[in-house]
Amino acid sequence: MSRFRPIQREVDNLFSQSMNNGLPGQHMARFIVEIVDPLSAQALAVLRELLTVNGR
Repeated sequence: MSRFRPIQREVDNLFSQSMNNGLPGQHMARFIVEIVDPLSAQALAVLRELLTVNGR
């Protein structure tokens, strides 16, 4: 069972500013989101489990 929770980046948050509007267009966080977002939560959970079993 995964502890990852999906997020909705387009929804306004408590600060009444969308996550997409809070960062400049070329910010490193946007690049990281582009890489990580397509990964499934299940794949990340399996990877985490493998790393935990191997003592990392």
